Amino acid sequence: MNILIITPVFNDWDSFTVLLQRIDRVACTNPIFAQVDVSLMAIDDGSTASYEKHSAEWRPLQKINFLEILTLNRNVGHQKAIAIALASISRGPLVYDAVIVMDSDGEDQPEDIIHLLATHIGSGEKIIFAQRKKRSEGVVFIFLYKVYKLVYRILTGSSISFGNFCLIPQILLKKLVNVSEIWNHFSGGVIRSKLPITTIETNRGARYCGVSKMNITALIIHGLSAISVQIDIVAVRFLMISIILIVFSIISMLVVIGVKFFTPYATPGWASTVVFGFTMIVMQAFFVSLFLVFIIFT
Repeated sequence: MNILIITPVFNDWDSFTVLLQRIDRVACTNPIFAQVDVSLMAIDDGSTASYEKHSAEWRPLQKINFLEILTLNRNVGHQKAIAIALASISRGPLVYDAVIVMDSDGEDQPEDIIHLLATHIGSGEKIIFAQRKKRSEGVVFIFLYKVYKLVYRILTGSSISFGNFCLIPQILLKKLVNVSEIWNHFSGGVIRSKLPITTIETNRGARYCGVSKMNITALIIHGLSAISVQIDIVAVRFLMISIILIVFSIISMLVVIGVKFFTPYATPGWASTVVFGFTMIVMQAFFVSLFLVFIIFT
């Protein structure tokens, strides 16, 4: 079996060096790699720091047969960097039986590649994601992450509980690179593709060097990117809510008019104020509906 591990790197060549050495060590010591040829591609995501001073530490490698640096001219972010790498791989003959996507900072642990390969051998033609059992960030970050997952589920009707760490079988790679949504959000795009997926539980590793760049602002941007992948489904759900608001407002206006003209309970001036308020709701919901219909059809 031939596998290729791809990992995006932005300036953090110290962490990448540790990752490379750990992958090589895991591949040398675990029997599942006995019949596996391992190659690795680092996606240089427009780094301003050169990797040249670290390259001496990348040799010798015992089990990693081939190491490539795919250099991008500008920083595009992890999601697009992964999509570019997958597109680059799929352009030529597919010599790899599987492609593994992982981060280079240490939070995706090389030891979990063993579980991905074992699951791949057992499950066959499925994309296998590593799902973290427990997060170790701060309380505020974890709370907002849970809010993001809840909002995603409400707006899209599906759940998302994993990141980029996954194994892609060769047979699904060509199909996946034609899913344009992975350029915006990789895991969200995979969910949108309807390709068969499964998950395994893993533990989050500790960063090799430095601190995480994922702050609250980055999490919000990441969440919005995930939701945007399912924008047509989100639009339909908001359209249904708008229609419900219109129907409710019209019924409420009829009730108010009925109370005013057919009962002795009306207070002077209140009916016109209430009807005006519901009319504004109807108009706003109507224009929102038109906008959402436009989004759906484009």
